[in-house]
Amino acid sequence: NHVCVVSPQRLGLCGAYNWLDCKASFSINPTGPNQPIKLGKQVDPVKGYWEGTNDYAKIGSHGVVNEVAMYSIMENPMTACLTEDANVLVDVQLVKIGDFVNTYQRKSDWQSDLHTLNDSGRLAQSKLLGVHKNPAPEELIHIETKSGLELTLTPNHEVAVDRWGQNGHGPWVRADELREGDRLYAARHLRLEGKIPLAMDLLHDDCRVNDEALLNEIRASMQARYGSLSVAYQALGLQQPDPRVASISLKDLRRIVEQLGQSWDEMKRRVTDVSPANGYPSMKLPEITSDLLYLLGLIASDGSLGWQGRDQCRVNFTNTNAELLEAFTAIYKSHFPDAALGKRAKRSTGRVDGRLIVSTQDSFDLYGNNFLLGLLAESFGVRMRGEQTWDLARLVSLPEDYIAAFLSGILDGDGSVRLRENNWT
Repeated sequence: NHVCVVSPQRLGLCGAYNWLDCKASFSINPTGPNQPIKLGKQVDPVKGYWEGTNDYAKIGSHGVVNEVAMYSIMENPMTACLTEDANVLVDVQLVKIGDFVNTYQRKSDWQSDLHTLNDSGRLAQSKLLGVHKNPAPEELIHIETKSGLELTLTPNHEVAVDRWGQNGHGPWVRADELREGDRLYAARHLRLEGKIPLAMDLLHDDCRVNDEALLNEIRASMQARYGSLSVAYQALGLQQPDPRVASISLKDLRRIVEQLGQSWDEMKRRVTDVSPANGYPSMKLPEITSDLLYLLGLIASDGSLGWQGRDQCRVNFTNTNAELLEAFTAIYKSHFPDAALGKRAKRSTGRVDGRLIVSTQDSFDLYGNNFLLGLLAESFGVRMRGEQTWDLARLVSLPEDYIAAFLSGILDGDGSVRLRENNWT
C-alpha cells in the first residue's frame, strides 16, 4: 500500500530518490514502478494539493492514503524520516523509532496512536497507518542545541526555526540549511494523559506467581476443559511443572489464561504474590504510587541497586539527613512490608575517581535485598546493572505528579539547581 509522490522540489524517501531518478527510470522502463502524474486542477496553492496527486495517492495506496500535501509537513505530509535512535511518542510512551518499527513489523495487527504536531502547532494524536525502513542517504545532519538535546536527521527533513518571513514559507527550514545561532522550536509542555501501570505489567516474563487460591482456581479450569492437568499442559504446548512446585511463571500463566478464553487483563489484577525466577523470596506486589517514584528518585541520586545474578538485588541508600532517612524507611516499609531494611553508620572514608572523600557529618546507610524494587526501577529506566544505560524517558507516560515526585527525590537525595547570572537570556 506504499506510494511516494515525488516532485522537483521535494525528494522522496529520505532523499534516497529524487525527481530526476524517477524520470530516468520511467524513460528506461515506461511500464515500471515510476509513473508520471498529471497534476490536474489545483485545490490548494499554499499546501500543495492537486486533484491528480490525490487521485493517484488513493489508487497507489489502495485507499490507505487519500491526500498528499506537497508543500506541508504538518498536514498529509511528504515523507520525513528519522534515524533509528530518535524518540517518538507512541501510545503515550517515548520509544526509539528503530525499536518500534522492528517490533511493529513482526506483528500482523497493531492499533497505535502517535503524538505529533497538528496544523495549529499543538500536540495531537494521529492514527498510525504503517511503517517502513529505508537505506540512509550518504549524508546525515547531526543537530545539537544549547540545552543539550541532540537529533540526527536526513538533509531534507524540515525543522521549525525562528526565521519567520526569511524563507517565504513560515518557520520550516531543511536540516542541511540550519546555521549556528538558529533558535529551534520544541514542544514546551508535553500535555499527555498519564497512566499509572500495574506492578504486574512491569515484571519479567520469568517471574513467578505464588497466589495459591488463584492458581488452584486456574488448575481446576484446566482440568474441567481438558480432563486432566497433564493433558492440559500437553495441549497448551507447555511443560508440566514438578508437583512440588506451587508457583507458575508469569509467561506460562498468561498463556494458560488466554487459551482458557479468560481475560488476562482481569486475571492479572488478582495477582498479589510474586517471586523471581528461582522461586524465592515471595513478595507482595506494591501499588505504583507517587511515593514509590519519590523513593526511586532518592535511590537514583544517592543510592544504588546491586544485582547478584538475575534474581537478587541489593538496595542501598546513604545520606546524612535524618528526616530523609526516616522518609525513605517509611515509604519502603509501606510498599514492601515483607522486605527487611537494615541501618548502619558509615564511618569509613572512600574515593571517587581517585579523590579521597571524608564525611564531615554522621552518615547512615539503609540496606536490604529486594528483587521487586530492582525490577520496578529497571522498568522505569533507572538501571544500575551491567552496561545498561539509563532510559528515564519511560517516565513520560506517568502522571505529572509522579514525574514531579521522582524529580523531588533526585533533588532531595543529592541534587542541586544552579542559576548562572548573565549566561541565559
